[in-house]
Amino acid sequence: MEYYDLHTYSSLSIGEHKTEEMVTMAKRLGLSGIGVTDFKKGENTELDIVSYYIINAKTGQDVIDQARKFRNSFEVL
Repeated sequence: MEYYDLHTYSSLSIGEHKTEEMVTMAKRLGLSGIGVTDFKKGENTELDIVSYYIINAKTGQDVIDQARKFRNSFEVL
């Protein structure tokens, strides 16, 4: 079974750690992937509306490359 943490924050937003550090920790925890979260308020609602892309990366650089590629299309990577 694969495990993912799809609700993390990097230092690119409100988080404390760089994406490379997050990948290292995710590997130590035995995770198959992580999601980097960002929120945006939906119009006429109090709910956060998010779209996401699951990054399947082998290295910290893979995370960075995919995040740069998809960050304008998704709020959660």
